[in-house]
Amino acid sequence: MAKFLSKNNKRLIFLFLGVFVAGFSFFVPGLGIYFSRHIVGLHRQGYFQIINDLKSFLFFLGIAIVFFGFILSLERVWSKFKNIIINTTLVFCSIVVTLALIEIALYCTYKNISVGGALSPSFYTIYKDYKHNRNGYRDNKNYYYKKRHQGIHRTLVLGDSLSYGSGVKDVNKTYPKLLEGALNTYISKGKFEVLNFSRSGRSTEEELNLFKTIGKRYDPDTVILGYYLNDAETEEVSEEINTSKKTLELLPEPYEEFITGHSYTYYIFKYMLKALFLNEQNKYFIHSLYRTDRISKHIDTLEELILLVQEKSSMIIVIFPVITDFNNYPYKYIHKIIKEVATRNNVNVIDLLPSFKAEGYRTLRVSRFDSHPNEKAHLLAAKQIFWSLYKDRASFK
Repeated sequence: MAKFLSKNNKRLIFLFLGVFVAGFSFFVPGLGIYFSRHIVGLHRQGYFQIINDLKSFLFFLGIAIVFFGFILSLERVWSKFKNIIINTTLVFCSIVVTLALIEIALYCTYKNISVGGALSPSFYTIYKDYKHNRNGYRDNKNYYYKKRHQGIHRTLVLGDSLSYGSGVKDVNKTYPKLLEGALNTYISKGKFEVLNFSRSGRSTEEELNLFKTIGKRYDPDTVILGYYLNDAETEEVSEEINTSKKTLELLPEPYEEFITGHSYTYYIFKYMLKALFLNEQNKYFIHSLYRTDRISKHIDTLEELILLVQEKSSMIIVIFPVITDFNNYPYKYIHKIIKEVATRNNVNVIDLLPSFKAEGYRTLRVSRFDSHPNEKAHLLAAKQIFWSLYKDRASFK
């Protein structure tokens, strides 16, 4: 028996390994269902396509390992290719170990901060900690009641990921909650509530539809529109821009989305490539939204929202700048357009660009890879809104 094993050890090792890999492939779908509850942002159909493809890959890999083992067990073949196989295996293992160490290092560095939004690995880490109430909005209030208590001043916030607080782990450090806390602390305790109806990715068009169907039922005294410069994007414009726009996808979908969303190494490598090759194209994305042939429709949508709100409530538009080099800021004309719309409709407008510029853009970003406003930026926004409402800068510093 010992002699048999000695002569056939390579064959038996590869046979065992191949059977193990091929057998493990049958457990992949079950494991996929178990882990799918931890996967955020990838469409269910795309996710299970990856699982099924992985099952097939592992099954055929197992068969290939068994076949390869039998070929190598032939002494003449083994002696001829021994050094090549050993060296190739060592190089491959070294690359895998190196990538694993890099992945661990990047995970430890960025696990608690966002590195680029909804498709970045840290977004999933933070998203698990985001608390949503029964209405589905980000708040530590358990429920938003349509009917409010007597004597309560209600403010409703409409916005996208900036007002939602993407990248800010503690909901109490987002500007809607900071504003609510300041109002109840410095003006009248327990007399103010701020309901945050913001969601990542929302445009002005979607915010109008939300207020029409849901928001106005909450009968707010004040509506704050957290305006970001890409809010002019509509479904039609997005489709047109994305059709003509080059993208950087190194893998076919849905693998591209899955790996980008779960590997720090791959995400940051891709981020650097985009910075090198697509920077100029991405730079003009916002400008393209305010092209002459597009801007009039967006202004009509914004004015429709303003008029709808003003039927029963007052309104404040808070303009969030793109957090980039403010000394060479290329979007001032867009701020001017929105301020002109607000002024002619008797809407109070707060432009955060001057206060953000005074601080410096690097201190206001969630991270180097994520230009969403961080806690410091949210605090600045809350102060500006508070001072605009009550003109008392001494109380909320």
